This record gives sequence, structure tokens and C-alpha cells, in this order.
Amino acid sequence: MEATPYPKIRWTGLQKFIFRFLAIYFALLIIPSVLGLFWSVFPGDYWFKFIQWTGKHILHIPYDITVKPNGSGDTTYNYVEVFLNFVLSLLFTLIWSIVDRRRNDYHKLYYWARVMVRYYLFYTMLQYGFFKVIQLQFPFPSQGELLQPLGDSSPMGLAWNFMGYSKGYNFFAGFLEVLGGFLLCFRRTATLGALIVLGVMSNVVAMNFCFDIPVKLYSLHLVGMAIYVLWPDAIRLADFLILNEPVYARRFIAVFSNPGLNMARTIFKILFIGGLMVYSFIQSKGYQKEFGEKAPKPPLYGMYEVETFVHNGDTLPPLRTDTTRWHKLV
Repeated sequence: MEATPYPKIRWTGLQKFIFRFLAIYFALLIIPSVLGLFWSVFPGDYWFKFIQWTGKHILHIPYDITVKPNGSGDTTYNYVEVFLNFVLSLLFTLIWSIVDRRRNDYHKLYYWARVMVRYYLFYTMLQYGFFKVIQLQFPFPSQGELLQPLGDSSPMGLAWNFMGYSKGYNFFAGFLEVLGGFLLCFRRTATLGALIVLGVMSNVVAMNFCFDIPVKLYSLHLVGMAIYVLWPDAIRLADFLILNEPVYARRFIAVFSNPGLNMARTIFKILFIGGLMVYSFIQSKGYQKEFGEKAPKPPLYGMYEVETFVHNGDTLPPLRTDTTRWHKLV
């Protein structure tokens, strides 16, 4: 087996330490997420209890952690989990560095670690991308939100309404996410895919922080993964884009020495990528019919002008200064 698509250069001690740490850190993020797709209770109550114990006895958080992961990526649970992943990654990196201190490089292992990150980003970009393409993540502003004074909107609500107002912008943003994720699946286009994902997700991170959208930690991790994929091409990109210097051509070699294994790999890859894209799109369309704009609406759905309003037997005149009388019914 040969999986070394990069020049055989002896790594420095710092490069090896950074690789070990990031490989472990991303594995702690990705593997539980993937297993959670098939085992809903993973990693179970033991991990949650460990996080509660860490928050109380190590970080001395003055309140109990009671909220488990619920779709928002910025709960106390998530921050403590990031702290634990960082500490565990650092501990395992130190042990690994001592045990494997004589190794010159990790070209092969980095190749497979990069494959893991690439395909995780691919699946994540599919999910977010298709949700935007069909305008499920950012729906058109509801009738109640259209009646709400602009100054009463939260920063996140303002961002959501801005994104949801235009189907075209939703499609554009979602298409770029799907495109970047798809390009990550192939070695020849992985760098271009990572650049697209880095650009798209950097904008998402900026929105999350500037509009106080509670997915800050997760979006930051996705940006970090895109940079991780770009790592071996960083010098080439700087030479070409900034220093205007010639760069060497990337040499792609077969992953396996056995032609039969390479053929099986190609067939499996096509089926896997195609199947995952079809599954993600069908799943998104199903959610659209259940929760999105194609979901069934109640018979009286709409916005109504209140012409007559009776309160305690009295018909109230339509005065705009009257805070008791209804003016519209949604």
C-alpha cells in the first residue's frame, strides 16, 4: 500500500507535534459525531456526567450543567467539551510523542487523517448546503416577523430574515457549500474544495459572532478543518498567489499497489459519494415538506385586518393608541 502523495521530507519536531495534536483533536470531534448517526445515545450518560464533574470541580462553574447538546453549539456543555477535548488531545499527544519519538514523518498517517477530515467536511457541507438550496435553514420571514418593528428584532432574527428574504441568495450560498464539499472528495480538487469551504465558512463564522448566532464553536471547527486540509499546499499557494513564484506540480500516485484494490476503491467511492448526495437531498426535501414552505398549513392560515373588536361587551374604535384592541390577526 502506498498513500504518500506529498514529497518525502523529514518533519521537524514541531510539525510532528502539531500533526499528532490535530489528528487526535479532530478524531475526538469526528468519530463520536459519525457514531452518533447510528447510535443516538453515543457517547452516553457517562460522558455527560464527566462533563458535569469537570465543570463543577475543575472549572468551578457556579451552576450545574443540565442542558445536553440540543442543536445549539454554544451551551456550557459544548464549551466544557471543547476544554476536555483539548486537554485529552494534549495528553495523548505527549504520550504519543514520547513513544514514537524516533519517527521521521507521518506522511501516510496524515494522508488518512486528511481523508477523514475531507469526508466529514463533505457530509457537513451537504447537510448545510442542501438546507440552503431548498431554503429550509433560512425560511422566508413569517407573517408575524413581517409585522414586528425592526427595532424589536434580535441580532440573530435580523440575520435570519435577511438570509431568508432571497431564495436566490440562499441557493447561491448553499450551492457553494455543496460544491466545496463535493470537490473535497477527490485528491486533485481537494485543495480547491478546501479553499471554497474556507471562504464560505469564514463568512458563516463572521455572521455567527457578529449577529450572536449560537453555532460559533462548531463553525470555527469547520474552518479549522478546512485549513487542516490546505496545510500541505500552504507553501505552494503562498508562492503562487503572493510571491509570484513558480511551484512544483503535485504528483498523485495510486493509493494501493494492487490494481484490483484501486478499482474496488473507485467503485466504492462513486457509490458512496453518489448515495450520500442523493440521501442528503431526499432528506432535505422531506424536511421541507414537514417543516418548510411546503408543509401543510391550517385552514385559516393568513394575515387578517381586525375590523370589529368587542371587549367586555364594548365595541372598541380602531384607535392606534389603544393597546388593548387588536389591529391584526395572524
